[in-house]
Amino acid sequence: LGALKTSAPNWYTLSYKTAFDTNKLNGKWTNTAKATWTDKDGKEHTNNGSADFTPKDEFKNDGSKSGAYNAVNKHITWTVVGNYNQRELKSATIVDPIPDGQVYVDDSAKLYEATVNTDGSYKLGSEVTDANIALNSDKTKITASLPEGSNKVYVLIFDTSLDGTVINQSSYTNTATYSNDSNTSNLDAQVSVPNSGSLVTKNGQQDTSDSAYAKYSMWVNKSQSTLKNVVVDDTPSDNQIIDEQSIVINETTVDKNGNFTENTSAPLTLNKDYKV
Repeated sequence: LGALKTSAPNWYTLSYKTAFDTNKLNGKWTNTAKATWTDKDGKEHTNNGSADFTPKDEFKNDGSKSGAYNAVNKHITWTVVGNYNQRELKSATIVDPIPDGQVYVDDSAKLYEATVNTDGSYKLGSEVTDANIALNSDKTKITASLPEGSNKVYVLIFDTSLDGTVINQSSYTNTATYSNDSNTSNLDAQVSVPNSGSLVTKNGQQDTSDSAYAKYSMWVNKSQSTLKNVVVDDTPSDNQIIDEQSIVINETTVDKNGNFTENTSAPLTLNKDYKV
């Protein structure tokens, strides 16, 4: 319009917003634009452009799930988010079966309100003190019934334990189901466990103080599995002689990320804690 009708020498940007229907969140949306103009010689031109918008999976599924492993207590903390789209809840539930190899940690299940941030992430709010959370008789399935008629986002958090088991899976998978009215979504999460399946590792090097010696060290049970009657057999080649006085066994400590630290200040006692 105005002066720009006859001469538009600069670069211009048109920006605007559209709202989207949270009930139609399949795949992606494509928005096309067409620009037409007349150049200084009177020739008409057309240019087409397009852009795609793909809603985050949390909104397409109306929920999400994640998990985190703590190597100190051998717990997996599972987090399930429902009603990302903040629709009215009608007989809405979060149902989470606990797979074999994991044991529900008593009284760990909590339900929280949450708010969605502009980037699609969520912020945990206050705990729902009167939450309707139920376990089946053998504690292999959790069912959280969400408040009827609410439009809020809800987060179910609970722990499962690997303590007392042989920890030999590279990852642990858990699938929850979120339902609201007639809509249902399966929410998957996979958690990697550091050192899972690691029962013994070994390394060796020449002794820096005496080149006639080779020093060997073994880490036993980095997986932190519950084991019984543990025996470590180590057979050197014929050209090596074991120095029994050099055998030392130390305990370790581990942080929540699965990093170990050897405690060399208090070695185990021969014929009391172990025998050779």
